[in-house]
Amino acid sequence: MKRILRYDLKKRIRSYHLNVKTHFMFISTLFLSSLFMLGSHVPMGTLLLLVGMVLQYACSVYSTGYVLRTRISPLYIILFCFVVWCFCTIIWSEDRSLTISKSIDVAEMIIMSWLIYLCFEHEKNVKLLLKVIMWASYVVVFYVLLKYGIHGVMRLSEDGQRIDNEAMNANGIGMSAAYAVILTFYFILHYGPKLWQLSVAPALLVLAVSSSRKGIVLMIVGCMGVLALKEMKAGVGLNTVLKCIVALVLFFCLVFFLLQLPMFSKVNERMISMFLSIKGENHVHDSAWQREQLRALGMQIFLDHPLGGVGLDVARNYVVSILGEKKYTHNNYVELLSCTGIIGFLLYYSVYVHLLIQYWKYRKYGDHEYDICFVLLLTSLMMDYGMVSYESKKTYLVMVLLWLEMNILKKRRKGETYAYLEKSLPISI
Repeated sequence: MKRILRYDLKKRIRSYHLNVKTHFMFISTLFLSSLFMLGSHVPMGTLLLLVGMVLQYACSVYSTGYVLRTRISPLYIILFCFVVWCFCTIIWSEDRSLTISKSIDVAEMIIMSWLIYLCFEHEKNVKLLLKVIMWASYVVVFYVLLKYGIHGVMRLSEDGQRIDNEAMNANGIGMSAAYAVILTFYFILHYGPKLWQLSVAPALLVLAVSSSRKGIVLMIVGCMGVLALKEMKAGVGLNTVLKCIVALVLFFCLVFFLLQLPMFSKVNERMISMFLSIKGENHVHDSAWQREQLRALGMQIFLDHPLGGVGLDVARNYVVSILGEKKYTHNNYVELLSCTGIIGFLLYYSVYVHLLIQYWKYRKYGDHEYDICFVLLLTSLMMDYGMVSYESKKTYLVMVLLWLEMNILKKRRKGETYAYLEKSLPISI
């Protein structure tokens, strides 16, 4: 009897410890991730960011039983090499102050993402980190609603106007809203509807007023990918194919209906403009046409400086010849090639190449979280054609998520005791 009571007590203590650890990890990571994304828009942001980093490191120490670790993941060996190369480009940069500033920014983002990586390195799944990224995206949505007020955002949507860049970059806001929608859609599909999922409505509203073409494309492709992979899990039979086609048609109908609403009128206008630009029928003052010119200019810079580029973030100085103002090339591939040369490009994208190889190699060991991670991996590479992502904080958070899921797949392959995720973590969010 005493043994049973002792065992029961130990079991309760372990359960309590797991609950405390899970909540601590969620709160500290969400706090740091939210500050990470909002950046300078938060009052006393630097001080709060320092507090968040200390809290995150304390969380990583607590989650590993108070053991200080110094082992560095291969992911961060690659990323630190990339940062070193960014600093090396200062030597031949035409605008050294610009290169130094951007290199420091990239180094800070990588260090902060490393603290998050340390905290989740030995977790058995990435579900909690998925929730962190989702709620951090919602924090950006709620920040916009607070900044402009619900009535202000509604008025913008009714008038078909685009949000300005006063609160944050409009495309950044749109991308955050899109991530929030994709991850909410994923949790609805795999874990059923919950009351908190109604928060997808303000995310769609903010996505509409951001008028971000990238955000709309990301949302559509991401949700389609999650839906398609879920249907394909049952096997590639005729019944599965038919179900997948029906589900995708219904999803397209829903998206088409949403895009006809007045709040999406500005997005529609920008999407049509983009398609006309692709066909070569657009006006020279259209942003899509301008971005094609920027990409062509970036490739010419790369051909003139193939090895080391012109210095991190310096390509924007060349853009003055086209737009009369300093802007980046709106293409991550071209931006890295023109600014850091082939060496910086290969260092950065070697992470994604390795992830693609490993995800395909260990695909049969995947679960629900593998599906969403694989979708985010493919959409990240796709979206890089229309945005400069190496300077985005969310990029490194997603990179951490993808690398952790890859490690879990490898551990399953080796026969370690990592259960497939049929049960949720002991936290209801």
